[in-house]
Amino acid sequence: GNCCIVIPKPGKKHVDSVPLMHPPIRSERVDGPANIRQTAHGRVLYTLYDDTPIYTSDSSGKWCAVAVLVGITKKEDDSFELREGTRLFWKGREIGKTLTRVPIDPIDIAGEGSNTYAILRGYTSLQNIKPQTMPEYVLHRLVQPGIPTTAYLHDFLQGFQFIQTTTFTTTTSGGYKTYQLDEACEPNHKGALRLLLAFDHDKLFAIVHHRALGPMPNKPSVLNRGYQLTIIGDQPATQVSDFTDKINHFINMAD
Repeated sequence: GNCCIVIPKPGKKHVDSVPLMHPPIRSERVDGPANIRQTAHGRVLYTLYDDTPIYTSDSSGKWCAVAVLVGITKKEDDSFELREGTRLFWKGREIGKTLTRVPIDPIDIAGEGSNTYAILRGYTSLQNIKPQTMPEYVLHRLVQPGIPTTAYLHDFLQGFQFIQTTTFTTTTSGGYKTYQLDEACEPNHKGALRLLLAFDHDKLFAIVHHRALGPMPNKPSVLNRGYQLTIIGDQPATQVSDFTDKINHFINMAD
């Protein structure tokens, strides 16, 4: 009969996306628990739990610098340190724990009274950052089917909070519509250029990036100051050369 039919146990559902609009992605998130170290390969300072929002800045190799917001007490504010074993909280959610004494730089403390918070810094392996919350990874996936338009990338641009920026002129199309994302090495602070998307006739023409993208049909070329330029699709050589000159000038003019 059917009394002994084995019902297969359902596998763990893998979700390879994070909503880009509700709410917007404001920072990368931890694939945790993740150890945060004093330096790359250095002493472990604290651990962060899964899905904790963090701010990252580019680093070398397979490591990146990180910063995270935590609430602190008046005693911790006065002593400029967190004791070993301190539970870390942000907005009522427990996000991690210190594994040793963690000093706090006075310039990284803000607020007052019960609303005082600190920025804790450190380094972690790139493997500890959820790839689906990294704009370079998401962009690589979105570009694979073909040359995207601004409408197709609307949720991506909104979710990662790109801002529309300077229009670069070109001899062939009159101008590019550009969207820029800066490095955010701490809250409310914008750093160097991280990503710039240039659209020509509403189609993605080029990506200027400081961090590596996933595999793309066209190999990136080297720009000034360690930036790279990835051209999307088969574009006229004169237009690529013109854009390269203008973006190098833009990079050189940046602070």
